[in-house]
Amino acid sequence: MTLTSSKPMAPPSGPDKADSSSPPVGLPDDGTPMNDVHSGEDDTRFDVDSESTDSEESLGYKPDPDAVSGSTGKWGYERLCGLLKQAKGAASKPVLNFIKNHMGGTKLIFVMGQAGTGKTTILEELTGIDLGVGHTSSSGTRQYQVCPAIIHGEQYLFVDTAGFGAADLNNMSNFHDIMACVTALGPFVTIAGVLFVYGFPKQRFEAQDMQTVRWIQCFCGPEFFSNITIVTTQWDAFCNKGSFRSHWKRFGDMLQKPDLDRIVNPPGRFHGGKVYYHSFPEGRATADSYNSMLWKEEEIDSEKRGDELRNLIRSRYSNAKPAKLQILHELKQKTPLNETQAAKVLQADVTESEILIVDNRAILSFKDVPRVSETGQGSVDAGSEKEKEKRSASPDSKTSKDGSKASNKKQTHPPAEEPSLYKRITGWLVIAGNVAEYFMKARSQRHESTNRKGASQGPMWSFVSSIKDWWFSSGKK
Repeated sequence: MTLTSSKPMAPPSGPDKADSSSPPVGLPDDGTPMNDVHSGEDDTRFDVDSESTDSEESLGYKPDPDAVSGSTGKWGYERLCGLLKQAKGAASKPVLNFIKNHMGGTKLIFVMGQAGTGKTTILEELTGIDLGVGHTSSSGTRQYQVCPAIIHGEQYLFVDTAGFGAADLNNMSNFHDIMACVTALGPFVTIAGVLFVYGFPKQRFEAQDMQTVRWIQCFCGPEFFSNITIVTTQWDAFCNKGSFRSHWKRFGDMLQKPDLDRIVNPPGRFHGGKVYYHSFPEGRATADSYNSMLWKEEEIDSEKRGDELRNLIRSRYSNAKPAKLQILHELKQKTPLNETQAAKVLQADVTESEILIVDNRAILSFKDVPRVSETGQGSVDAGSEKEKEKRSASPDSKTSKDGSKASNKKQTHPPAEEPSLYKRITGWLVIAGNVAEYFMKARSQRHESTNRKGASQGPMWSFVSSIKDWWFSSGKK
């Protein structure tokens, strides 16, 4: 199905007449599906007073100049509300209703980890979609993959984002991409979980991995830890039992590191996440599990690996209770985007800082600051001047133009003209339309995602396809 619009559209900068047929634009921070957003009396969401339409008035609007600038450091809750409204104004009502109708109830799962850890392999085995060509969108030097799936009758959207700390990525730009995704897709989906993919074998837990894990904790918050799954991969890289057992012990030691242990065994009343051993039956393994490994090169084993991954998603996320993301709480409390705890993690040297769970939040603390007991209660002024001075004075970190730091590695910056948050949000709404089209076709074909040979392949998937024509109405029919 390809939709067309009769008029070219420009993003509005002012309010339009409300229309009850348009989907609500509020972004619930507890992951509530869009159809349930208005069911409660005090939903925490991005609230916009009125809906955008494709009226003649909206076609003449232009975006606020501040909204298209690259200055995002002080943007908070209200600005994101306004940007979402403007981005929705760039689309027609039929497009927005189409997204609403076919993405309702979809669960969004972020897939995070460094390049080369096996994220693409996992998504291909999980969904049966070939992600080799045409499914990666780039913005500057950042890349992400978007992968829809129907697993045991439920709709999922996997968003594979770049990890943090890599030399060829800009941390804050990557962060803004993720926030644009949350802002744009939040009204249509449940933000259900995070898969942190850790590629093994490694000699140690590297600074890049540590920064990504800490960012996940501060982005999600301890209430969300139970929805985080640590996925270990590449166990089939070992050619004999001896090397497997040696690296098994090493990984066990890594799991005791505070940054990983905090997710699995959080302090206080919080429930922890899970560890999944990819390529083993039920995702479980011991030091003696070498002979039960499912090998990628064996067709039967490869299919079983996909079955196990789909069972993981069903068991972990089918009935998972949506939890509130910490970062949305912070934005609701008028914390500027680049002053949230998640942003601070990206601006700190991992060797000089740590994460604490205090007052039901994950906060960044520096090691020379008096430590507070991690009981879920207490007080630490995470935004203190001492911390700010520490960030700027760290001798071992490299400071980028956006203020981010990475230990021992200098980041390569993208071009000076960074996409604005408005453009990022609009781009994610375009992707949402293409995902909705995929789900519509998949449902009509009674498709179930699988990597098994001979099974129905389902609809073709590429989020860079014809949707651009019907979204922006370029005049091509």
